[in-house]
Amino acid sequence: MTLSSKDQRNDYELMAALAGGDHDALSALYDRYSGVMLALCRRVLGDASEAEQLLLDVFTEVWQRADRYDDSRGAPLTYLLTLCRSRAIDRCRSRRSKQGKWATHETATDNSLGNVADSGNQPAEALVLGEQSRLIRRAMDSLTDAQRKVLDLAYFDGLSQSEIAEATGIPLGTVKSHVRMALIQLRQKLRNME
Repeated sequence: MTLSSKDQRNDYELMAALAGGDHDALSALYDRYSGVMLALCRRVLGDASEAEQLLLDVFTEVWQRADRYDDSRGAPLTYLLTLCRSRAIDRCRSRRSKQGKWATHETATDNSLGNVADSGNQPAEALVLGEQSRLIRRAMDSLTDAQRKVLDLAYFDGLSQSEIAEATGIPLGTVKSHVRMALIQLRQKLRNME
């Protein structure tokens, strides 16, 4: 099947075509989501060239293991972002084992969502991602500074709750409480914003 450069199939159709070896499906997914995926890689790794290499590695993995995607477990974008985040955290942990400490970067919590919508997406997709990012940012703003910090360290830096306690000097029980309360609050806020 010959496709135009603007593949109109939905994400689920693209993932199914990808599993069948369709190069155009991979290209379409890359065109749609490489921007948001790169932003996440940059945020976690703190290094642009390493983030670009990781993005290529992730898309190579998606191509080679397309059959691993299970649509009952989430949307294609969720799958791609989870894969990016996991591989980025793996790289950070690899750095830590080589350097004997957690090798991460310093960024403001306000930038934890980064420029996720600032990507090479199509205008409509960028609009949707921008709106989602705005809603999440508003929900995050409703959290206390301590709650935002522990979520940021857990999600973007991949620290365990014990590592967060050690890095911040906050007692482990308090870290666990902050994470739990923050997630409950975020869930409620995001439901109300829909």
